[in-house]
Amino acid sequence: MVINDLHNPFFADVVDGVHDGAVAAGYTLILNTSWRAHNDEVEALEAFLEYRADGLMVLGPRADPEKLRELSKEAPLVCVGRTIAELDSITNDDERGGELVVEHLTGLGHRDIVHVDGGDGAGAKARRRGFVGAMEAAGLNPTVVPGDFHESSGAEAAAELLAGDLPSAVFAANDLSAIALIDRMSDAGVRIPEDLSVVGYDNTSVAALQSISLTTVDQPRGEMGRLA
Repeated sequence: MVINDLHNPFFADVVDGVHDGAVAAGYTLILNTSWRAHNDEVEALEAFLEYRADGLMVLGPRADPEKLRELSKEAPLVCVGRTIAELDSITNDDERGGELVVEHLTGLGHRDIVHVDGGDGAGAKARRRGFVGAMEAAGLNPTVVPGDFHESSGAEAAAELLAGDLPSAVFAANDLSAIALIDRMSDAGVRIPEDLSVVGYDNTSVAALQSISLTTVDQPRGEMGRLA
């Protein structure tokens, strides 16, 4: 299995499920990371093929889809977290997840909601599409701040928002970005959730810590790994 980012606890939770499934099926799990780089992802998969791996998994793939399709001709390949045509994929309904966030926040009375997106990360486009569609359906103006599935994007988005009029709520594309945004906002004296509501995505173990207690969209991480 090739993991996109070792620093993201979402991936660690998925790997736990992959390990459980592999052991139950009598397989040995070998891990590598692409360090968030497209070329490294392909090189890691090619290295596994040199070791005559029985099957390949890519967690949060960013490589060129055509290259992944070529590699799948050498051994069965499953993508986790992103749907790629002609390849087996395990994902949640990211578009519906984005819609659920808007429904939750508007149900609490929020109207000025900003989405810090996940750039070209797995599932980011669908989450953004769900957010924009739900906002427009509610008669609201969707504002999207470019980001990534990384702590730095949350901190950078917070700095950008602090430079203007704060919205009443922010939907971050994943928990890592949301937690970094909360940290930066707190440093600036913004109270969470009294002054600003924040919602993440993934429901990682970090989000459940009492000091954070982040509202977040759940992905069944272990189950996704076992299915893969």
